[in-house]
Formats: sequence, structure tokens, C-alpha cells
Amino acid sequence: MPEKSIVLVRLNVGQAEKGQHPSHCTPPFSLKYLEALLRQRAAMVRLIDAYARHLTLTEVVDLAQTWQPDIIVVLVNVVNFTASRAFIEEMKARQDVFIIAMGQILPAHIPDNIDVFLPGEGEQEADRIIERLLSGQTRAAEEMEQYRHFREKESSPILVQNLDELPVVPYTPQELKTYQFIYPIRLSRRLTWGHILSSRGCPYPCLFCSPVTRESFGDTLRVRHAVSVVDEMEQLKGQGVNMISFDDDNFTTSRTHVEGICHEIQRRGLKIHWLIHGRINNVDFELLKLLRESGCLHIRFGVESGASRVIELTHKAVSGQEWIKRSKEVFADTRQLNIATTALFVIGCPTETQGDMEQTFQLAKDLRPDIVQLHFFMPYPGSRIYEQLKSTLKDEEVLSMYHYTVPRMTLSAVSTRQLEDMRVKIYRRIFFSPRFLWEHIYRYAPFYCHNTDIFFRLLKGVFSLKS
Repeated sequence: MPEKSIVLVRLNVGQAEKGQHPSHCTPPFSLKYLEALLRQRAAMVRLIDAYARHLTLTEVVDLAQTWQPDIIVVLVNVVNFTASRAFIEEMKARQDVFIIAMGQILPAHIPDNIDVFLPGEGEQEADRIIERLLSGQTRAAEEMEQYRHFREKESSPILVQNLDELPVVPYTPQELKTYQFIYPIRLSRRLTWGHILSSRGCPYPCLFCSPVTRESFGDTLRVRHAVSVVDEMEQLKGQGVNMISFDDDNFTTSRTHVEGICHEIQRRGLKIHWLIHGRINNVDFELLKLLRESGCLHIRFGVESGASRVIELTHKAVSGQEWIKRSKEVFADTRQLNIATTALFVIGCPTETQGDMEQTFQLAKDLRPDIVQLHFFMPYPGSRIYEQLKSTLKDEEVLSMYHYTVPRMTLSAVSTRQLEDMRVKIYRRIFFSPRFLWEHIYRYAPFYCHNTDIFFRLLKGVFSLKS
């Protein structure tokens, strides 16, 4: 009996291709973990990452067809839904193939020709389904019936409970060149990036937070053992990686977890640089100092707004004033410790006024981060704000959401055109200020000399801003 072929797919088309905003290319972790699980049983598996390779829908269909897959696993969410549906329809029309979709999508939007839908972190469950199908323990119709409840109602997402049960993610040399963090780092060398998830889940109740913009699901924090994490860091370094991005939704949720990883790095004497996504109220000077001494060069903080009432309204913090005060203290500490920072902000929040956005600009200016990044507020499925609005949202509004493109509708007190103009205004006032330009050139000219592709991508992004 010939070996069955399995193809894993992340699509490249959808709302993301409309945005001119520079963006990172991180691995599709669920697919990469599934790939690793399948390779453990010597399955013939191939991954098509059309987002990373900039493949069109036609190119993905033709490439998948050349491998004559018996099983296809597609990563889906509202951003790539239209493309995913078209891809599934085309593959079903061409051959008899069993299709599993996993990710974040509403039951009402699940195409009829998807055989199994796994909401959430479906890699282990997809592996078990595929094992049963390949071994003849079950038939396709039986598997479809078993998972029908996910198609008929909104269910809790599947979660990987024990992260240490997952295998180490394999990366080819080409993938290590492809998966990049777009923004500059304070290093004078050509960077080869590695990507790690050391934890999953986030317990904080932010109104806008959704799995669509996260790397994991659920509000229960689950962490890997520090030894396992640092083992993976060493393995990546052995493959030529010299900069690691921890893509955890919030690396700093558990202080014990952070300290465990830092101490294990120091115990081994591992010399490698890395960045994280942190939360303002999770860190203090001593923890930041430990991070820096262990190799952390850059921290991305979700500051979100300079208006205290918006901070409180979006449930980012109980006291907006305290959050803003603490943000200024943390950014001052990072400057003292020579840790670079990205300040992430959201504009277009419910009832937000132009005056509120001006306060965001002023805070961004006061914090003096290395990088400022602005997102548009989106009531993505899976977020708390979506639950409040879902009865009023139209399908075309949900399926057009993307936080880097101008929204079709806004919950703020200004028009969508004014939102677009405000984003451009804030970016230009920050990036073209003499102090920012001087500090940026001083800190990052050596990096750009070694990473000219990043320089030109960012330059193109700056000049593509509409006037």
C-alpha cells in the first residue's frame, strides 16, 4: 500500500496583503508542531507556507496538487478565510482529499466541504486524527461525525495542556532565513532569527485581545520547563541562529517562569541574544536587569493608549493613570539598562476621541521607545468586545477585519478617514522628529549596514504612508 501524503497549508491572501504596514513573518506554530509530530511517525508530510513564500492562491493549489495529498491541514482565521475557502473548494474539486481546518473561525463561516474543524490549538488532536486514518482504525465519515459539534456551535477552543509533551519544532535553513522579525536590533551583524514559544495563554481581560492576533489560545497560562526552552535555544544557535524571538503572547506573565529561563541560560553560559513581548505591570528594575544580563536586547510592550479613560475602558488596567505612570517608569528603566523597546498602541477604541489619540501621541513621545507601532482597534472573533457586538456585526465586516488596514467601521468617536489620517500624523511626528532620527541613526546604522533588506522594507513602509 503506497504511503499517504499529508500537506499542511498557511495561505498568503486575504486582508493582510492589502496592508502597507511592515509586518513580521513568524512561523505558523500550530502547523510546525503538527509537522514535528507527524515526522515522529515517519509520515510523508510537507508544509506550504504561502505567507512566508508570497505564493498566490493558484500557486498554492498547483503546488499542493503535485504532491497528490490524501490529507490536508489548513490554518484558518478571519484574515485568510476567503482564501482558505477558495483553496479548499479547489482542492476538493480536483481530488478526493480529507481536509482538517484548525484555528479561529466562527461555526457559521465553516465551509461545508471542511471534513473536520478543530478550534484552537489543534496540533495534537490533528495528529491523533491523522494517526487513526493512516492506520485504518477509523473511517473519514466516523471522524467527521465525532467533530461535528465544533461545526454547529461556538465551543471552547482546544488547548495543549502540557507543552513539554510537544516535540521540538524543526526548521530548514531556508525557513530560518524566511521567518524574520522586521524591526532593527542593536547588533552589528547579519541576523538569522529563531522563534520559540515558551508559554501559551494569557490571563488578562483586555477587551480587544483575540486569538486572531495571538500565537496561542485561552486565558490559562501554561509554561514549558526552563530546561526544555534553553535546550531549544541551544539547538537553534547550533543551526546558525544569532537572535531569538520569544513569540509568547506575554513572556512576563509568570515571574518564576522568566527567572527560571534566565537562570538556566546563565548556568549554561549560553551566549545568544533575544527579544520578548512583555507587560508593563509584570516587570520591575530587578527583573529587567536579569533579562538584560541573560541576553535580552529588546522588549515589546503593549502600552495601548495615552488616555487613562481608554486604558480603563479596554480593561488594560484598573487605573489608567497608574498604568501610564508605570509605563514611563518602565521605559526609563529599560533606557538605563540599555534594553531597546517597542511601544505598541491601539487607536480607534470604543468612544475614543481625537483628543484621546493626541494623548497617545504625547505618551509615545515621552516614553522615547526605539520603535512605535500603531494598530487599529478590531473587534475580532474571540475577543470580549466581539461577544458584546456579534449580534450587530455583518459577515462582510467580520471577514474584512485586519488591524493594519483602515477599518470599514469604527467604534470610536471619529470617522475611519480621520483614523487613517491620525495614524499617519502620529507616525510622521515621531519618526521624522530630529531627536528620533538622530537616536535611531546612532543606534541602528551598524545594523542596517548588515541588513540592508530590512532597511529598505522599513523605508518603503514609511514613505508609503498616505499624506
